[in-house]
Amino acid sequence: MRQSIIYAHKAFVNGKFEENITVRIVGDRIASVTKERLPGFGGYLSIGPGYALLPAFVDTHTHMMGRGLHLIRPKLDRATSLREALEIIEAAAKEYDLAETIIIEGYDESNWPEGRAPTRQELDKVAPARPVVIRRVCGHIGVANSKALSMIPEGTPGVDRRGGLLVEAVPINITRYFPPTDAELENALSAAQDEFFALGIGTVSDFGKMEFMKVYQDAFRRKKLKLRVYYSYYLELFDSIQSLGLQSGFGNNYLRIGGIKLFADGSVGARTAAFFDPYEDDPENFGELFLDAKRITEIVRDAEEAGVQVIIHAIGDRAIEAAIDGISRGTNGRDNLLHHRIEHFEFPTKGQIERAASLNIRVSIQPNFAARWGVPGGMYEKRLGKERMFRNNPIKSLIDAGVRFAFGSDAMPPSPSLGIKAAMMHPIARERIDLETGIRLYTEAAQELMFMPGVGKIQRGYFADFVVVKLIDLSVQALSVGGDFVYIAPEYRNLFQM
Repeated sequence: MRQSIIYAHKAFVNGKFEENITVRIVGDRIASVTKERLPGFGGYLSIGPGYALLPAFVDTHTHMMGRGLHLIRPKLDRATSLREALEIIEAAAKEYDLAETIIIEGYDESNWPEGRAPTRQELDKVAPARPVVIRRVCGHIGVANSKALSMIPEGTPGVDRRGGLLVEAVPINITRYFPPTDAELENALSAAQDEFFALGIGTVSDFGKMEFMKVYQDAFRRKKLKLRVYYSYYLELFDSIQSLGLQSGFGNNYLRIGGIKLFADGSVGARTAAFFDPYEDDPENFGELFLDAKRITEIVRDAEEAGVQVIIHAIGDRAIEAAIDGISRGTNGRDNLLHHRIEHFEFPTKGQIERAASLNIRVSIQPNFAARWGVPGGMYEKRLGKERMFRNNPIKSLIDAGVRFAFGSDAMPPSPSLGIKAAMMHPIARERIDLETGIRLYTEAAQELMFMPGVGKIQRGYFADFVVVKLIDLSVQALSVGGDFVYIAPEYRNLFQM
């Protein structure tokens, strides 16, 4: 059996940095973690000063397949204005066949001087002959031109055929209405996996449809899946999961069944996140509560019987209240053994934080959201006003209250290093954390949120999943999954001798 040694001048062990750590690897797992020098045998890697050995990052909330499609599609994430966005769309449209639908990802009008997205009429002007759909970075809103609108069935909710605006149903389920080809899905997984490796991510919690799970299974059979995936399905597939008797945690070391994902509300960017008070810039709008506490309770009870984890998207305080009530009533006072979760938990009240802690409800937080939209004068303040802006992503408050939570990215973008630095420099000073806490929330804390044993720690018996980072900026130098180095940064190759 393969054996190797890693010696690290500095390593992250048991939630903190330790010096002069030696890790012995046998097969794909850690056999020992000590402070004694061991004789070199098999492979040997020495990680010197200025670098650190961390557990491979665990992204507890991402969209790996969606990110892969984003990577291989045209993008608007670099557009700085509406005018520039339309120029990018026009250029992209010229590269496709007439029959092909063009999905263009990642616009964010909140920073454009015009402050709005294109209309159907503007898309028709720059791309009259081809179906075109653009999606906002949050994935909850988009715009379609006339050709694309004609392909969306009549009666589909959230479709404004006059202006082309698409809210929630179509943009969130874009692959249902505009299915990618098998080749696109294969290329998307390959592109996403390469990007996640370069970011030091060894395990992800992904969400989606049956089609994406098929892509993962096929990649696993062909030994192309090198990253660990905890895959959860949308609510519409719950009946199928129940009828098959699938339970959370079932699978192998690379691919496991997660839970079912519900949407209690939408996003702040789309003004569909549900609040008790109206939007500052839209006084008649309180957002949309897609599932109330009664319905969530019913789902949680059914999931408890089926042995399936419930994962609830809830951003606004009204949606968070419904999610907490639903989990509390659905579990009938039992301990949260299935690790039912609330995703995002962006604008909770103090009371909701305390309830989440007392009820042992898990939470996945995206610290990159705070850095991107939670700054003074940013989108959150414009949409919600100063009082609620100062409640966004309360990381330190969750720690102080004892909430069991971990970090994820929502693939916006999928960079743990960026997320950790965002949490350390939170725009709200009282919510800032230190480096060790940030690393723990992107590694060890993930065990609280999903049934994926053996990941997130440098500890005996755990998988040999490691990331080597440069301490000065947390840039990723190398990543090992199961003892195999799947990524080495070009600038680190001269130092890497294993």
